[in-house]
Amino acid sequence: MDETSKLFVTGANGHVGFNLVKMLLEDGYNNLRVSVRDKDDPTKTAALKALGVTDIVSLDVRDGPTFRKVCAGVQYLFHVAATYRLHTGSATADAELIEDSMAGVRSAMNAAADNKVARVILTSSIAALPIPADGAALPDETNWNQNKDVPYIKAKTEAEKLAWSKAQGLGVDLVTVLPGAMIGPNFGGGTQSTDFVLAIIKGSMRLGTITAKPPFIDVRDVVRGHILAAQKGASGRYILSADAPPAFPEIIKIMRAIDPKVPGAMMIVPKAMYGVLPFFDWLSNKTLGAPRTMTADFAKAMQSGNMLANNSKAKRELGWKQTISLEQSLRDTMTELRDGCCAL
Repeated sequence: MDETSKLFVTGANGHVGFNLVKMLLEDGYNNLRVSVRDKDDPTKTAALKALGVTDIVSLDVRDGPTFRKVCAGVQYLFHVAATYRLHTGSATADAELIEDSMAGVRSAMNAAADNKVARVILTSSIAALPIPADGAALPDETNWNQNKDVPYIKAKTEAEKLAWSKAQGLGVDLVTVLPGAMIGPNFGGGTQSTDFVLAIIKGSMRLGTITAKPPFIDVRDVVRGHILAAQKGASGRYILSADAPPAFPEIIKIMRAIDPKVPGAMMIVPKAMYGVLPFFDWLSNKTLGAPRTMTADFAKAMQSGNMLANNSKAKRELGWKQTISLEQSLRDTMTELRDGCCAL
């Protein structure tokens, strides 16, 4: 990939997509096409246009024929667009989450094959990896999550598997990146990961927190990994996760050091009581206006261990590394939340 290559980023108004577009432009990649759901909606395009992006197309990634059309002339496809939601609120929404992920990947891979795209860089997730038990070896790129109960985990796992099957069948050069839970700036309306930070600010863990270690990683480090995966002689899957993420009590401590108004936690909830977390999540939503972040299935999955992974392959083959500290990432996230992204 060089500066003359035609690049296409789907979901460019999302957290990953916008930061990826921003970094590509800063790196000198100006031959750039991006997609949003509706290019005539200024809420989706204004920030992109402010960066200087001019080639913006409308795309529902489930629409195969349109995907083929907008991929014409593209050499590198960054397929970022996806629904990120742990708590959807209904079985129907859960099913739609899974189908959206599958249909989007199917359309992207077919479009790449038809247009002879040189490489597809697909944003998967650390959720596609098994959750290791406490003290067990961390999973690497050879491992897959077998959990079918959490819709988001199932969506990311099955969609990535579909992408690899399509790549093999269609002869598409595919690389997948598996980031942790992304925080950091430029997230617009908020994401499930930034919702965790917002919920803590609103006091959702005031009565008690948990010892789980959320796999927070700054979005800027993640998009750098995407670019390296396009530039390098990359092959296969690459985990883009934090080196040593702390547990929630330490995260709350860091957030309180940044802003003393952030409520502390009165106690640590033992793992045996994780089953009550969805109730307290609901209660925090009703009384504090905190975003919903927990379901019974996800709470059960968290009891088995922490969503951590071995990032050594990305370091070794891509030259990738975590450059932004958790403190800086939390600070930038909290600043954006307090500056008006979401209701506080």
